[in-house]
This record gives sequence, C-alpha cells and structure tokens, in this order.
Amino acid sequence: MSSFVTGNMHYIRAPFVANIKPGNRILILSDFSSDQRVWQVVQATCAELGAETTVALFEGRPTTTTRHPPSAKP
Repeated sequence: MSSFVTGNMHYIRAPFVANIKPGNRILILSDFSSDQRVWQVVQATCAELGAETTVALFEGRPTTTTRHPPSAKP
C-alpha cells in the first residue's frame, strides 16, 4: 500500500469546497486504528480552503454491541 494519496481529488474535495469557508474552525476526530491518510487529506483540504483545523486522535474502544442478544435466564 502506498504511503501517499494520489490521483484526482475532485470527489474527495467536493463536499469540503461546497461547505468550508475561510475562517471556519474544523475539528477532525479519528482513532489510531484508522488510516491516517484519510484525516490527513481532510485536514489538508480544509486548511487549503482557509479553515483553522485541529486533529484529535484517540484510542479506539471495544464495541458495545454483540452479534446475538444475550440468552434469557430462567
């Protein structure tokens, strides 16, 4: 897997270009297990559009859902 994001960024940038204005303050949340290239592209795009960006990374938590409901106790 390449360590750089390449290619046409039009479709990635489109929602940000439509909604981010210079001076907006943007908080990007991600956990450590997510691919860092995703938040890096989002941060770079928002900064390029003039927004003030902050990235907050956090340790992921185990899921609270289960595949099957617990069995009923008699």
